Amino acid sequence: MKKLDIIVTTYEESDDYISDFMHMLVMQRDIKHDEFNVIVVCMEKYERDIRERILFGYDFNIITIPAPDDANVSVYRNIGLAASDAPWVMFGEPDDLLSDIYSLRSILEVL
Repeated sequence: MKKLDIIVTTYEESDDYISDFMHMLVMQRDIKHDEFNVIVVCMEKYERDIRERILFGYDFNIITIPAPDDANVSVYRNIGLAASDAPWVMFGEPDDLLSDIYSLRSILEVL
């Protein structure tokens, strides 16, 4: 079981920020990618496009979940929570960035 699930919600078809968020995770140092999952909850009509065009080729586990197009952020986060099986979760938005390249390591160390 993973220590942490990072739940990210996105509402755009080709959200440029989600690529930046994923790249930020790649740049994190001193972490084992088997310690966390990234759960991306996105609009149902864009889920396939985001999964196939943006969220491929990473060496950590990414789970994409479609959500109703007209739902709000609370519904999206609750969908992500329902899919999580980690003892800890962290919520992020695609335009969020961790403050430095060791931030995720620090979080995982205290869990």
